[in-house]
Amino acid sequence: RPESLEGIWDQSAFPHLTASQARQALAQYWEALKPNGYLFIRVREGEDELFLTGDVSFRTAEGAGGRYYTPYMVNNLEALVREYGFAIVESGRELGEIDGA
Repeated sequence: RPESLEGIWDQSAFPHLTASQARQALAQYWEALKPNGYLFIRVREGEDELFLTGDVSFRTAEGAGGRYYTPYMVNNLEALVREYGFAIVESGRELGEIDGA
């Protein structure tokens, strides 16, 4: 329902979305949040899109194992969420290897 949530916690789903899916998700998050609601997105920092083939817990319709992953540079993610009306309350960085990369 529109404007029904006080907060959305996206711990690990966002990086597995394509660019168009990420934009659609942000639009839906904005619509679902009450005015002054909070959105938390956690991603790893990086620039290159990956398809992680070592993770057999994820399968495509064709049966191939793997999953899509997009790390974000902090400034790029901040700019993207601002496009959808969000204000940055806090921003941080997480460095490290991506499992399966």
